[in-house]
Amino acid sequence: MKQRIVSAVIGLTLLGCVLIFADGVIFNIVIALVSLVALYEVLAATKYIQNRALVCICMAFAVCVPICKVPALAFFAPVCYVLFALALFVLLIAKHETMRIEQIGLAFLLSVAIVYGFDILLLLRDRFWPDARFYIIMALAAPWLTDAGAYFIGSAFGKTKLAPKISPKKTVEGAVGGVVVCMLLFTLLGFAYGLITPGVDISYFSLLASGFLCSIASMLGDLSASIIKRQCGVKDFGNVLPGHGGVLDRFDSVLFSGPLFYYFMLAFPIVIR
Repeated sequence: MKQRIVSAVIGLTLLGCVLIFADGVIFNIVIALVSLVALYEVLAATKYIQNRALVCICMAFAVCVPICKVPALAFFAPVCYVLFALALFVLLIAKHETMRIEQIGLAFLLSVAIVYGFDILLLLRDRFWPDARFYIIMALAAPWLTDAGAYFIGSAFGKTKLAPKISPKKTVEGAVGGVVVCMLLFTLLGFAYGLITPGVDISYFSLLASGFLCSIASMLGDLSASIIKRQCGVKDFGNVLPGHGGVLDRFDSVLFSGPLFYYFMLAFPIVIR
């Protein structure tokens, strides 16, 4: 528990520092590094790390997409996805005797899911400025609030197993508690932002609805990551964060809830100016 608290304090401090520079290229670099580490962790878990050419292509993709989101290179960001797919098939053609299409398909799926999941934070910044910092915090808060609520409610009242063969400690009561906690704290965060930000209105419908949807999505993301780890025979994706595992262990839920939050905000923004 002590390690988890220390890691959480360090993580929140780093998050605060990053948000201060959210409007510049430093944020793009941080997202690129986080994407790189997270993708490396899952490739190591699936043993694809043994194929150096495949790893190099995936790593290059993870770095290029966030970096190309700077204004001067914005045109090339969508092109990265096309070039990534082409590079993978060129590799398959060159290594067709030892490599199978299933490997290419899984590498493509994992890479796109992770890179796009983190890329959403850049899309939130570019689309919702000057309220972008608030939206980024909300996108990250949804899975973390859900996880904390599910842990404490589940520890106190949990009896019915949610998915015993995937994640034995998760309970239905904890899941419900996680959703409720996320919705309530989403509402409080939105109310606080409205108080400190002059000239804006807060949509409480959007707060409650996005809190509910993102909470459900974050639990699906967590269970999906648990399946991958269980089938790969690993407890955690890494050990970068003491007490929390790897980067992907901490952000796996964000990869599901983040994109949902972004597109929901496009239709029903929380902050109305």
